[in-house]
Amino acid sequence: MRLIQAKARCVEGVHDSGWFVPGRETTVIYDPEGKSISPLFSALQALNPPYDIREKKPFLSHPKVWQQGSYGRKVIPEKKTAVMMVYSAVPDLVRELAELDESLFETDRIEVGRRLDYSRWITFVEISASGRWSDVKEGFQQLRTLVKSREDQERCSFMDDLQGTDRLKGDLAANCRNWLNWLNNTISDLSDEESSVYENCLQRVNLAGRFDRARQHVEKWLPPTLAIGCNHFEGKSWSLQSEEQIGAAACLLKRANIDLQQGGAGLLFEARESLAGTTALLESEEQFRELTARPQLVLERDRFEVYWGESDSTLRSLQKYLYISCLLSLVTHGRKPLLLLDLTKWRGERYETGNLTKWLQTLGKSCQVIVGTDSEAIAKENGWQAVLRVGAGGLEKGMLLKD
Repeated sequence: MRLIQAKARCVEGVHDSGWFVPGRETTVIYDPEGKSISPLFSALQALNPPYDIREKKPFLSHPKVWQQGSYGRKVIPEKKTAVMMVYSAVPDLVRELAELDESLFETDRIEVGRRLDYSRWITFVEISASGRWSDVKEGFQQLRTLVKSREDQERCSFMDDLQGTDRLKGDLAANCRNWLNWLNNTISDLSDEESSVYENCLQRVNLAGRFDRARQHVEKWLPPTLAIGCNHFEGKSWSLQSEEQIGAAACLLKRANIDLQQGGAGLLFEARESLAGTTALLESEEQFRELTARPQLVLERDRFEVYWGESDSTLRSLQKYLYISCLLSLVTHGRKPLLLLDLTKWRGERYETGNLTKWLQTLGKSCQVIVGTDSEAIAKENGWQAVLRVGAGGLEKGMLLKD
């Protein structure tokens, strides 16, 4: 899945970013003051983070009042969405969703949001995920005429007070489904026309349930969203003992070990084979092919461990960190991450800046990269597919002045 739109709002440090459109591979967000990138990336990461969101609680300090112009409104966490992203689905996912409901073949755009209470919602753009009573009212009334006895008519009474706009989901969908199943078991000699009406009503009533299964399917395809700052890869070598020390990679390693332990000893051989293949595939890609002394992810007994080598430059440290992040993402999620790279504290040598941007643009061919920077030099480098600037009204396209 590829990110095609995103928005964050009503969280600490971000009032409202507005909708912004990233590049297909690479995007740079330029903030001259360097203050907005970290909170923006932290909010975006919360959509599908590497950590347990209810344990870390990244929205704990959200504003209590949502201010729009001169109007303020109390924030209700279970109703207020903090981060939203629109993805385009890859063809394989579209085909799999269409097997659950053929109408899902009509769109490849999926919107995902995370509310302030940490619940997550998924919708399929331009496709309704549930029908209305008006869609089936005529069919139900036709089938209701088949019910003769007064006692059985009482089973139909739930229909009497329904409005045409009532959604066929939750308790209403369950009531309709139960009634249709009862009717089918009670009346065995439905005509061809009545059977067609019955099947159409059942299809409509079950729509919400099929879409619930489709949403669960989409969650397995979501790329992990990794916010990475310069403090995560500074220095010559690391250990993976502290999540605060190296951030996203440590969270992914923790998840990999939990998944392995829950899988049991029977999965050890399978995990070893999968890790070997995944590592070989990643090492063959252009951006990592020439990376020497790369970190090693090793499966020892029933645990994954990471072994780091020395780095001779800040750029090399960054490359190694992103390598192990991509590798761990493939191990834990089966897909590469959406990388949110905060370079507002990047202090590499001048000669490294050009090499950095060229390397990141190569990395973007493998996984989507959004870079945040306070360096005009980085933002002005050629090759970025999208350049956004932090302004008073949020992220503004085309605001970066060229020489």
